[in-house]
Amino acid sequence: MRILAVVARIVVMLLKAITFEWIAAIVEMVRRFIDRIRAWFERSRLPHPDRNSGAECLTVDHPAVRRPDPCIYSQAYLTQLGLPVTWDNPDIILLRNGIPVPEFGLQPGTLYEIQATIWNNSFTAPVIGMPVEFSFLTFGVATTSTPIGTTMVNVGAKGTVNHPATTRIPWVTPATGGHFCIQASFAYADDVIPENNVGQNNVDVALAQSPAHFTFQLRNARERTHRYTFIVDTYTPLELPECDTVEPGPLLRSARIDRTLARHAAANIAVPPGWTIVLSPTNPTLDPGEEITIQADVTPPAGFTGDMPFNVNAYADGTFAGGVTLVARAT
Repeated sequence: MRILAVVARIVVMLLKAITFEWIAAIVEMVRRFIDRIRAWFERSRLPHPDRNSGAECLTVDHPAVRRPDPCIYSQAYLTQLGLPVTWDNPDIILLRNGIPVPEFGLQPGTLYEIQATIWNNSFTAPVIGMPVEFSFLTFGVATTSTPIGTTMVNVGAKGTVNHPATTRIPWVTPATGGHFCIQASFAYADDVIPENNVGQNNVDVALAQSPAHFTFQLRNARERTHRYTFIVDTYTPLELPECDTVEPGPLLRSARIDRTLARHAAANIAVPPGWTIVLSPTNPTLDPGEEITIQADVTPPAGFTGDMPFNVNAYADGTFAGGVTLVARAT
């Protein structure tokens, strides 16, 4: 009987020890879970660049994580940044027999070449074998696109001999002739900023003979009815600063954007005194898929000679929809 009693006491002690360890382990698991939740909430309140910093994080420096940023002069993206734009795209030109030609007044059924300049905002990651799609649209805003074809391009990292890169594609204009918008677009795996991958060239020129008459198409490519408004300015891209005037050292992307906004906002892009531009209809309302013709009459001041560009940007209930550049020419 004494032996049984001793065995019973040992069993009870073992059970107590096991039970205590279980409870202690559960308490420790709950404590760690609460600590993780608290740390997650504290990290979520930090600015985005600081969320992944800390002593427990490792710095990964491997070519596989260096991301490229192929880009083109993209009106939609620049507008998102609050910058004025021109639709006379500096990265898209037309050539005939290798010689640049104006993109307005194209001859019907004629062979041209479209050339696009592609950039890369990455200093470390090149762009290899990227397809570039070309298309043309009826002159206007959000009109229907017709494919031309696709090319391939390699773009080196910024500062290398292969940056920027150009690519060309032959294009025979439609037999009806007229004026068209040229578009170049691309997509690339692991692109840092895919929003800057579409550029469009929408330019028309007319003689300013009291007044200059323009027409362009406005189409509602959205899923609901919208009321459209127009904002007109005379912005043209500023000259790039010389390399020796650029401040040395890396800048945060936000600081570069702020500096660029300040530089371009300082330019006088309002319609100059003495000029008048009348759009008709002024504030059309379009159903989904509906397309109308907008007429623009531009009258210069007396004695003006030369070219004056007007950027007409359309907004669908306040949301940017697209635009065109109209050039009034007086000789």
